[in-house]
Amino acid sequence: MVLKWHDRGYGSPDISRLLNMPEEEVINIIFNRTQKTASQSPEFIEPPLFGEP
Repeated sequence: MVLKWHDRGYGSPDISRLLNMPEEEVINIIFNRTQKTASQSPEFIEPPLFGEP
């Protein structure tokens, strides 16, 4: 919910007040989401073909 509201333009003070959460926690949630999506890429694992070990 924090990320959805942040994407819609709500600021961290508003989100923390509406959800009754500390503002630092809201900021950490937003910051960690942006860090993870920027540094991680999907991992593709090729399934083994028939007859390969």
